[in-house]
Amino acid sequence: MTEGFEQTDFDTLVDATRMAHNKNAEHELWRRCLALEHWYCIGVGEGEEMQPLIAAVEGKPHLIAFTDEERAHEFGRRLAAKKGGAVPTVIHMEVDDAVDYCRVLYEYHPEVHGVHFNDGGYAFDCLMSELIDRWGRAGKG
Repeated sequence: MTEGFEQTDFDTLVDATRMAHNKNAEHELWRRCLALEHWYCIGVGEGEEMQPLIAAVEGKPHLIAFTDEERAHEFGRRLAAKKGGAVPTVIHMEVDDAVDYCRVLYEYHPEVHGVHFNDGGYAFDCLMSELIDRWGRAGKG
């Protein structure tokens, strides 16, 4: 992770976002998320055909991503235990590549509603269009 952001920072930021009466906490959450070196995704498929997992969140398809590699591995272990079979590969995606992937999904697969980070009580998400807009406003796109 960059700038010394620890995993617990994301949990704290998600809590702050839920309790805030303004957009400052949400802005900080996304600023830090976009400043990470990597996002981590669960791989689906084999070899060169492997793609990040897209799954339903509240009934709508989302790219599933994690801010921390260990969270991704833990999710993969739970997924394997639930479905049976091997623990899936965790894909490390540089954030600029991940946002480019989201742009492709947004353009060619509009049925993918958004990107969903982490899971459980500290999950957060946004629409693909919002993610691309945030990336541009951060001066990265």
